[in-house]
Amino acid sequence: MPFHLTFNTKVVILVEIGESSPRIALFQPSQNEEELRVNLDLLQEAREVAHVKEYAIEARADLVLRKITRTMDNNKLTPNWEGSFRIIEDVGKGAYRLKHLDGKRIPRTWNVANL
Repeated sequence: MPFHLTFNTKVVILVEIGESSPRIALFQPSQNEEELRVNLDLLQEAREVAHVKEYAIEARADLVLRKITRTMDNNKLTPNWEGSFRIIEDVGKGAYRLKHLDGKRIPRTWNVANL
């Protein structure tokens, strides 16, 4: 009765209780073990592919431009960006240490908003 009051419908019991599903009826433990091992091999391959893609993205994305801070001698025709710089360290919370392409380090950290 509480089910009817809550959902405004009668309780329906599945007819298939006690009957096995095709998944259970066709289960073979030896074949299952073999398929699990194949899935583990595929998982390892997927991890390797993901690692290679991640490395390729990092290698492609470490060159950045730096926003030029405005001073009195700058006008609207001066460039807004300078660079290319290489990211050498992720300090955290969007801050990075940079170096010139010739290897000379930039003295302070730079926020991602300025890159």
